[in-house]
Amino acid sequence: MSVADFIRWEIRNAPRRATQARRVAIDEFDRAPHRLHKAAKRWPLPSTQLVCVYRYSNHAHVEAILDNYEVRAALWALDKTHPALASQTCGSGPGGRFALLNRLIGELPEDGSHLVITDDDVTFAPGSLATLVKTSAHFGIDLAQPAHGPLSHCSFDYNRFQRGVIGRRTMWVEIGPTVLFGPKARDELLPLPENSTMGWGQEAVWHQAAKNGLALGIIDGVRMRHRGYVAASYDLETAAAEDARALAKYGLTSQSEMQITISALAID
Repeated sequence: MSVADFIRWEIRNAPRRATQARRVAIDEFDRAPHRLHKAAKRWPLPSTQLVCVYRYSNHAHVEAILDNYEVRAALWALDKTHPALASQTCGSGPGGRFALLNRLIGELPEDGSHLVITDDDVTFAPGSLATLVKTSAHFGIDLAQPAHGPLSHCSFDYNRFQRGVIGRRTMWVEIGPTVLFGPKARDELLPLPENSTMGWGQEAVWHQAAKNGLALGIIDGVRMRHRGYVAASYDLETAAAEDARALAKYGLTSQSEMQITISALAID
């Protein structure tokens, strides 16, 4: 099944109530997030920056992220600046996703901070983003993302949370909806390619970086909820074609070929 076919299936069928209920039950009784958050209290929190391109209608999600985490942020409003976010909004208007993200990153000082890139339709439990940064730094993961929680819309089951797992060292991280760049990943992987519509296929570039020594990971103990349907707001066919070209460049035919787990993370 291609990425485009999978997303069409996900939009058509998700969320099925039985599957949703089963995932919620598993999440409710899984102690891995609790164990990770407890352990992370002992770990230092590196300096962190955040960039986000938001729509006015999703301002509350962005506000919640910023209210629950001490972070220097640079935001861009796609349609209209929201008053509550005005002090951190650098500009407004339409534009390509990667071009706008690069512009926002350029607004922030190059001081060795970790960098969170997030969409505007993602929510987290309080403290989760801080735990994500602490965990990635503690385990030496350069490029990381939280796992999708039980109610989250996602493109791949691979980055849905795994029961009882703190996190995984992997050979693959998805381009969104939330990604954390450590200092090494910032140096090696940024700026983002602005000739891409939505960034599909960028995972192949990151997979090659992992082969060359960059540490990638999914932090299962930190779970996000992607509230928007995948690919609901842009040209699916164009993005899928970009994905296919990027995969072919590296001799790949599907995202699943890169979805390799090296090891599970363990708390001492």
